[in-house]
Amino acid sequence: MLRGKLFEGSVFFQQVLVVLVGFCVVSIDLYTKHLCALMLDGVTGVKLLPILNFVKVHNTGVSFGFFGGYQFSNLFFLLVNVPVVLFVLFFSFRERRLVACVAWGFILGGAVANVTDRVRFGAVRDFIDFHFLDLHWPVFNVADAAIFLGVAFVLFYSTSEKVGSIN
Repeated sequence: MLRGKLFEGSVFFQQVLVVLVGFCVVSIDLYTKHLCALMLDGVTGVKLLPILNFVKVHNTGVSFGFFGGYQFSNLFFLLVNVPVVLFVLFFSFRERRLVACVAWGFILGGAVANVTDRVRFGAVRDFIDFHFLDLHWPVFNVADAAIFLGVAFVLFYSTSEKVGSIN
């Protein structure tokens, strides 16, 4: 119980937590992308499990490859992502709940990792290919998964808080 009280009263700790979680997501994402680049050098893909392959994809679109392939898509998404990172920082630093701070850290880390890829490589490096029989989920990376999970947690906790206040 003391940890909860300490966390609720420390805005600085909450901000550090968001940044620390974000840093961990960036580190894990960039490291896994680097490992996959080494592992997939000269091959089209590696089958890890019957439903999981690692493949090498350079994505100029957004998460899961949507809106890629347009001439100025990389510049457009780079210009959009920087304000998104600032937006996430602003809202995450106002958050007071532990789980929500971690969720905002996931979103922040995923966004920063993908922006880093766009700046360094002109595209986001994706490699995780889930499939079942002939049904394939779009190829993604750790940053995309972190953003998805972070948004899901933020939405879940914001809607559950509203439902709780109605009762």
